[in-house]
Amino acid sequence: MPPLIHVFAPGPVNQGFQGIDVEPSVITNFRGFTAMGYPGGTGTAKDSNGNTFDLATDMRVFQGEYVAADGSHHRGTFVFI
Repeated sequence: MPPLIHVFAPGPVNQGFQGIDVEPSVITNFRGFTAMGYPGGTGTAKDSNGNTFDLATDMRVFQGEYVAADGSHHRGTFVFI
């Protein structure tokens, strides 16, 4: 069975997110600081037709302590892109 992965999108519901009281960390058993951003906009393809496309990303940084599946404690900085 594959591991359970949870990724919630905190932010205003009227902008397509899941609400402001949603867990921002994608690491279970985590205690620490989370910073996140949703950079987005319109890009232009590198082809000669000049096609445009919408871009939306989800970037998060976590710093703190987590407990691994084997019960060991780890401290560090983690990035989710």
